[in-house]
Amino acid sequence: MAKKKERKWTLDAKTRVLVRRVVVIAAVVVLLGTLGFEIAKLRQNPIQTTTAVEETIPEAVNTEVFVLRDEQTVQTDLSGYTVLFVQDGERVGSNAQIAARFADSGSAKRYADLVELRAEYARYAALSNGREYSSMKVEALMQKAAEKVCAFIGAADSGNIAAAKTYENDFLGQETALEIAVTGDLDLSSKIAELSQKLEAQEATVGEFESVTTGVDSSGYFFSRTDGCEDVLSYADADKLTVEQIELALKEKPAQSSGSKIVKSHVWYVAAILDAQTADKLTVKKSSVRIAFPKAGVPDSARSESARPR
Repeated sequence: MAKKKERKWTLDAKTRVLVRRVVVIAAVVVLLGTLGFEIAKLRQNPIQTTTAVEETIPEAVNTEVFVLRDEQTVQTDLSGYTVLFVQDGERVGSNAQIAARFADSGSAKRYADLVELRAEYARYAALSNGREYSSMKVEALMQKAAEKVCAFIGAADSGNIAAAKTYENDFLGQETALEIAVTGDLDLSSKIAELSQKLEAQEATVGEFESVTTGVDSSGYFFSRTDGCEDVLSYADADKLTVEQIELALKEKPAQSSGSKIVKSHVWYVAAILDAQTADKLTVKKSSVRIAFPKAGVPDSARSESARPR
């Protein structure tokens, strides 16, 4: 029986190099084709994106300004043993009574205690005429008390003394209501009777005092001190100020603080000197600027006013 002969195929060196080149070229073609196909897919089905944060960065100008307020100086003497009836920033009427002057510190202290007693009496009297706090949830009262504290801090930080005083009184009312809700046995009638007796006894110890008024026929917001710049520029001429007048005002040193003052309006003017290029940007119709006073504790969210460059 004859045997089959097996043939062995062998490639020479030149042929092997040629085959390798063909394989490499084919692999590169496949790779480029795949890459092109993926790019085409991305173009046909782009990735969907969503804006996570969007922020507008405004142009800022740092400059020195002069603030003009419609205010009237009050030449009242608050020296000596005086007790103020109003807080700075509180609104007062024409020729309002703003303080009481006493002959000695003891009388002034007793009168200040009397004022606190009157406020406490009024608070309990208001609570007695209100709802039954013992039936309210403690959590709700605690939440209200916390809100009053936050409101007080916000008003104090912004310099709104009148509002801060109101929130303080509101908190004290919530505190008493919370006490009623927790204990359930606070007798308001006996508390009011006790405070009434204390008031009567305290009033007998105060004695005579001199009433201090603003002495002017103007109502507005009372401030116990002046800043010494009230007479540097005229509020009435705010729309007519020149660059030279503002320059001189910014260089002016404040006079010694004396007396008190009444600020008649919340409308203030801010005078500043800007270069021509910056001022031109503010002349666009309906443009406005936001004024921040970082060293005065005024937040950046302060209300903006219309810009009126000259």
